[in-house]
Amino acid sequence: MFFFNRQSLEETAARLLAKLRDSRRQVIGQMQTAPREQRVPTPEQIAQPAIEAGAQLAQIEDQARASADRLKAERVAASQVKRLFQIERRILRPARTQDIPLACFVLMCCLFGDGALTAGLMVGNGDMDVPTAIIYGLTIASINVATGVTAGFFCGRFMGYKLRATEVTPQDRQIRWTARGGFAAFILSTLTLLFGAARVRATGSHSGIFDFSEISLAATFNDYYAIGIVVVGVIATVVAFYKGMTGFSDPEPGYTEIHKAASDDILAAARQAESHLRDSASAIFIGGANGLEDQYTAAQDAIAGRDASRFGPADAVLMHNNEVAHAKDTLRTLEARQRWDIGFIAQGKQPPRPMNLDAFDRLLIEEIGPMDGGAAPGLADIEPDRDMRAFLQSRYAHCLLVIGEAFASVRTDAPLFEFGTQ
Repeated sequence: MFFFNRQSLEETAARLLAKLRDSRRQVIGQMQTAPREQRVPTPEQIAQPAIEAGAQLAQIEDQARASADRLKAERVAASQVKRLFQIERRILRPARTQDIPLACFVLMCCLFGDGALTAGLMVGNGDMDVPTAIIYGLTIASINVATGVTAGFFCGRFMGYKLRATEVTPQDRQIRWTARGGFAAFILSTLTLLFGAARVRATGSHSGIFDFSEISLAATFNDYYAIGIVVVGVIATVVAFYKGMTGFSDPEPGYTEIHKAASDDILAAARQAESHLRDSASAIFIGGANGLEDQYTAAQDAIAGRDASRFGPADAVLMHNNEVAHAKDTLRTLEARQRWDIGFIAQGKQPPRPMNLDAFDRLLIEEIGPMDGGAAPGLADIEPDRDMRAFLQSRYAHCLLVIGEAFASVRTDAPLFEFGTQ
């Protein structure tokens, strides 16, 4: 019959201790060389970009309200200046808006139409060839239109300068009479130009047009061609004068500038400020959303890295401790078997003392648990903080609403002082 003696039990214990000591050294070495755990961002850290972006959007709202209030105050002041201008000069109509490209187009049509008709009338049943007539026609038309526009802008607009104003200074009267003198000079020069064109048609050349020995003054208008040249020139002059007086500015000097200062300039500044604040709000929202996503991604990576760094050492520690427990169980089983054999063979003898297993207990390794003694956060713990995106989107939408309402008030709240509206 086979049975274990005390010596074989101690040899088995020594062999198991040696094996477990080697296992313990290997596990501790694996724990020391494992990568350091990344700290998982706290919920406050994950939500921080959204909170900061929300605070910045609130500042944008304050800036929008302040800018709108400033622009409304400026528009009120400019509108009051406009009203005083209207009262001072007894203006009972709104300022005219100018379409400068349209005015230029009309003047170009007037120039080429006047030139073509004048050239045709000079050639028809006359002594002038076509190339020469075209040169004369375009030259006369260019001078006619240029002088008409200049006279309309500088003379026509100032002939009635402050004519109905409540207070008129000597300088104002001087401006008015200077403009009237310029208009008279314009009429005289236009009549001279058109008469010269008619004489060129009658004589066939620009030389000797004021020599009435061969073709008298009355003979200048013997046919309808010369009269047609004068009529065409007069029509072109009137159109050019009218466009010069109204096509580039309001007929009342200074009215256009004051109207623009109270309306167009303020509205343009409001549009520019609104666009700038909207762009700033959009940049803040995108930055906050990206920062929130970056923090959440960093938390995901930290949790994944933490779990990866723990799985290897933790499994090794658990396996080692299980081996220690198994070794202790094995020795206890062998010891119990030995006690039974001894008791069976040599009854009545003193049983051996129990085997001391404290050396095995000292080989145990403390298992790796959660950080800081608490529950380590996982993906389910940080997922609710990702919902800060909804908070950020609501703050962004509210900011855009405040910006729109603030600058809409600039267009509606300030007085316009337009006839027929207020």
